[in-house]
Amino acid sequence: MATLKFYLQEKSKQNLYPVMMVYQDKGQKFRFYTKANVKKENWQKNEFKAVSLEDFETKEKFKACKMVIEEIEKEEISIKRKFSVLEVAEKFRELVKKTDPYKENYTSETSIQEIKTEQSEFFTLFDDFIAISKATKAKGTIMHYEGFKKLLIKYEAHSKQKLSFESINNQFYQKFHHYLINIEKMMNNTIGAQIKELKVFLNYAMRNELTTMRYNFKDFKSIKEDIDIISLTENELFRLYECKGLNNYQEIAKDYVCFEVSLPPIPYCKVA
Repeated sequence: MATLKFYLQEKSKQNLYPVMMVYQDKGQKFRFYTKANVKKENWQKNEFKAVSLEDFETKEKFKACKMVIEEIEKEEISIKRKFSVLEVAEKFRELVKKTDPYKENYTSETSIQEIKTEQSEFFTLFDDFIAISKATKAKGTIMHYEGFKKLLIKYEAHSKQKLSFESINNQFYQKFHHYLINIEKMMNNTIGAQIKELKVFLNYAMRNELTTMRYNFKDFKSIKEDIDIISLTENELFRLYECKGLNNYQEIAKDYVCFEVSLPPIPYCKVA
């Protein structure tokens, strides 16, 4: 028999706990980030206790999730067919957008055209990952996650192969690495940063049982190399400073180099 439960996630910087919905049936499950953040004292025996008007608005999100699952179960009975967990997940994500607690949220964060555009389960879960990370991660980190998702979408379009947890393997790594070098023209350290973002998401997916895949990250090497720091000698610096006949852009570049470099103090000389 299918079960529906809500669980608290890692505490945010505001001492609130994001809530994750988990639907499970015969060992298979899908998760949905409810976009609700609650105080721990309001959470008792996996149930949310509302004590303020804002709490009651939050509770409506949980009710909406339960209502949508009930509607899907009614449909199963009417057509006399049991849906797979994947089918339930797809139906749920489509229907929950139309409920009052989530309608405003979806239309404010995304355009109508984006809502109409079908997105694979892989990227939908990536969106959930970004949303739940906002409670505990810095703004700059979230921007990296969002940028990486866009990069994956570009790669998917380039490779003409749908991304899924099952498609991410050593062969994917080789092709993705080739794409980053030859199409995106990235350097090794930048590529290493992208691979690191991929590992973070895959670890999140495994930890939250969003996939049954178990990745061997030894095949996903984060490339990193030391950057050579080029410094000018004092003689080279003064030769640059005294350089004449430069255009405006070159003069600006020269000033940046000359005045950003830290020089040892120049000995005091008495002028005769």
